[in-house]
Amino acid sequence: MTRLSQSIALLAPFILCSSWALAQEGPGLAANYPNDEGLADDPAVLYFLDFNDEAETMAWSQGVTGYGWTSEPAHVFNGSGALEISQTVGTHDPYEIHPEIAETDIAYVRWYRKWQPGYDFTQHKMSGVYAKSPDATGAGEIPTGYDKYSCKLYVDFDRHPRFYTYHPEQDGIYGDAPHMNLVDPPIAVEADRWYCFEMMIKANTVGEHDGELKMWIDGQLVGHIEGMRFRDTDELKINEFTYSAYVGGNWTSEQDQQLWDDQIVVATEYIGPLSTGSGGGSSTSTSSSSTSSSGTGAGGSGGDTNSASNYRTDDGGCGCRTAGGGERNWTALLLLTALAGLGLRRRGSDADRRV
Repeated sequence: MTRLSQSIALLAPFILCSSWALAQEGPGLAANYPNDEGLADDPAVLYFLDFNDEAETMAWSQGVTGYGWTSEPAHVFNGSGALEISQTVGTHDPYEIHPEIAETDIAYVRWYRKWQPGYDFTQHKMSGVYAKSPDATGAGEIPTGYDKYSCKLYVDFDRHPRFYTYHPEQDGIYGDAPHMNLVDPPIAVEADRWYCFEMMIKANTVGEHDGELKMWIDGQLVGHIEGMRFRDTDELKINEFTYSAYVGGNWTSEQDQQLWDDQIVVATEYIGPLSTGSGGGSSTSTSSSSTSSSGTGAGGSGGDTNSASNYRTDDGGCGCRTAGGGERNWTALLLLTALAGLGLRRRGSDADRRV
């Protein structure tokens, strides 16, 4: 066996392991429910909002200033209605809504959002989840490991979506704001088009720094933060969904403006973009505009891009598992086949030279 063939034989398990780890998130729950129909009844779903009914939407918003409803097709991503948010110059409106959800150690939150043309992205908050004990403190208080932790997304002044997370080891009294770390340069969002956002938070094992955060934009994993410590007791679990279009911090809205949200889902598994039901495809935008990242688009798979050595699952070992309980990454298999063929041809060439 040539050195190349020996190298292929040694690397083959790692190549396959890494390729399966890349796809470990799978196509997502939404792939099984075209147009999200029936998704609310999936056992993994903790909370679901499609905003198709005006009365239900307004009851959910509890009369909070800035919350409305629209059936205008240009502002509805799917179905017959969408949440319409109105921000008022000089205010933080609208304030957040915090419905309770069933307790969990891992949560995925997916939603669609579109901003009006000319939108001003001043300290723009987005949705997420909280873990809160009955005596949890509010904003501006560092978590103790026993009272609270959280993660939501927000858009910074440069239009880059970022994590916003409260945890016991944060740098200051307000939450940390890690950047997306899997695309370079970072994606800058644009107004007047729909985006599919999804975030994940996984609580750490008590005594370990193995908590995680993930962010997807239009189905592409763009951020993965590992080594987090969120809690020091197993009793502190994620128990609250946070809807947010809040202008936060010391800032207020620079102008009267609007945005629209649709198809919000909270689940214990990766959700993924809404499926169109045509050939298993997904729908990420109703606009022809593409995600801006100065050269890096966001429209790929929902799979993890970390190597198997950096990502573990409950299965142990390298953390490899096949998506959907049996799918395989045929690209990796073809690559191995091609490399093996190259090794055989090289061995033949070496034999010819020896003759």
